[in-house]
Amino acid sequence: MKRFVLPAILTLTGCQTCPVPDPIYRTVEVQTPIAVSCVPHNLSASPTYSDTEAALKAAPDGAARYKLKIEAGRQKDARLAELEPVIAGCRGGGDVR
Repeated sequence: MKRFVLPAILTLTGCQTCPVPDPIYRTVEVQTPIAVSCVPHNLSASPTYSDTEAALKAAPDGAARYKLKIEAGRQKDARLAELEPVIAGCRGGGDVR
């Protein structure tokens, strides 16, 4: 019986685990990008164009409607010229005014 007790004790004490080390706490600073609007603050709001449905219905004839459409086209071209640099700047392709 003594023959079995000594090896059993040695076997069980050999399985003793090491103490768990204390956790290491560290502060890690993670830099995350912050979303920034690429649209300038001085960009005007979308204008009311002259070819609204009410204006077209109120036009007396086709020539007046045509003039409204031409004027609205000029207004939209001017607005597009204002927006193109902003869009290019948002895409990273140029400077925003």
